[in-house]
Amino acid sequence: MDELVNNDQHQAEVAVLQNQIYRLTKYINDTEAEYLRKNMTDPHDPFGNPTEYHGYQEDYTEIQPLISIPDYKPELEPAADERSKLRSFYAIGGWCSLLRFFVAYSLMNILAVVVVRFLEKGNPQIDSGSISTYIENSSIWAGFNMLVFGLTNIAFAFLGMKLSKQRISAFFKPKDYKIRDFLQYSLIGFTLWFTAIMIGQFAVNIFSLAGIRVTSGGDYPATGIGLAVSAVYTCVVAPVTEELFFRGMLLRTFSKANQRFAVFFTAVMFGLAHGNIVQFILGFILGIFLAHITLKHNSIIPAIGVHAVLNTMNVLLSIPELTQHEEMIIIRVQIMLALVGLIALILFRIGDKFPKTTPEQVYRGASVARGSIGVVLAVAVNVLYLVVNIYTLNR
Repeated sequence: MDELVNNDQHQAEVAVLQNQIYRLTKYINDTEAEYLRKNMTDPHDPFGNPTEYHGYQEDYTEIQPLISIPDYKPELEPAADERSKLRSFYAIGGWCSLLRFFVAYSLMNILAVVVVRFLEKGNPQIDSGSISTYIENSSIWAGFNMLVFGLTNIAFAFLGMKLSKQRISAFFKPKDYKIRDFLQYSLIGFTLWFTAIMIGQFAVNIFSLAGIRVTSGGDYPATGIGLAVSAVYTCVVAPVTEELFFRGMLLRTFSKANQRFAVFFTAVMFGLAHGNIVQFILGFILGIFLAHITLKHNSIIPAIGVHAVLNTMNVLLSIPELTQHEEMIIIRVQIMLALVGLIALILFRIGDKFPKTTPEQVYRGASVARGSIGVVLAVAVNVLYLVVNIYTLNR
C-alpha cells in the first residue's frame, strides 16, 4: 500500500514538473518571439518607411541577407556588396530598356526599307519619296507599329522578369480594386492629360518663339484600314504591352530599395520613349500617376485601364472634322471633366500619399543606378533620340 501511495505521489510530482517545464518553455518562446518582433527588421520595409506600399515591396533579404539578424539596421550608405547587388537589378532594367529601343527601331527601319524596295520594283514609275509617304499614311506603317512595338514591349518585359526573378502572375492580381476606383482614376487621368496638353502646348509655343519646331502634327494614318489598325494598337495593344514593360517589369525592378525613385525614373523613361517634347511631358506626368496606382494595388491592371481610356479618348477626338461650335462644346465638356477629375485627384491624394524616402533610401536610388552603364546608356540614347527628332523636324 505504501509503495502504491509513493508511486502516485511521484507521478503527481512529475506532472507538476512537466507543467512547469511547459509554462517555462512557452514563456521563453513567447519572450523570444516578442523580442524578434520588436528587433527584427521587416524584409518588406527594411528602411522603416511608413509612406511606402509594403504589399508591393519584395523581400530585401535577397539584396541584404543581414536583415535576418536581430537588431540589424541598414547603414546610411550601402556597403560594397549591397550596392553591387542593387546595381545589378537596376542594370537589368537599364539594359532591357536599351535593347527594347534598339531592337524596335532597327526592326522598323529594316521593315520600311524592305517594303520600299518591294514597292519600287512593282511600281518603277513612282519615286521612293511618294512610296514612303504612302507607307506612312496607310495600314502598312500602322501594322508595323503594332507588331514591332507590341512584341518588343512583351519580349523585353519577360526578359527583365526572368533575369530579376519576377513572376508575371504578380502583375495581374489587383488588391482592393473596384469599379469606383476605375472611374476615379479615369477622371484623374483625364485631368492630368488635360493639364499635360496645356503644358505641352505652352512648351511648343516657347520653342516656336525661338524658331524651333518640336512637333510634327497628326500621328494617325489617312486610310480607313490604317486608322483602324492604328486604333487597335493605340487603344488595346499599347496600353497592355507598355504597362507590362514600364509599370510592370521596370517599376518593380527599380523599386527594390526606393519606390519614389522608381516612380520618377520609370515616368522619365516612359515619357522619353515617345520621342517628342509634347508626349514626353504627357508621358512623364501620367507615368507618375500610373506608377502610384500600380504600387497601391500591387498590379498593372489599374494602370492599363486608365491608359486604355485616355488613348481611346484621344483617338476618338482625332477622327471627326468638327465645326467651330462643336469644338467649343467639346472644350467646355473637357474643362468640366478636368475640374471633376481635379476634385477626384485631391480626394485620392488625401487618402493615398505619395511615397517619400528615408535618408538610407536616398543613397540606394539614383546614386546607385547612375553607376550602371546600362541605365546611363538607356537614358542617354532616349534623350539623344528626342534631340535627333527635333533636329530632323527643323532641317
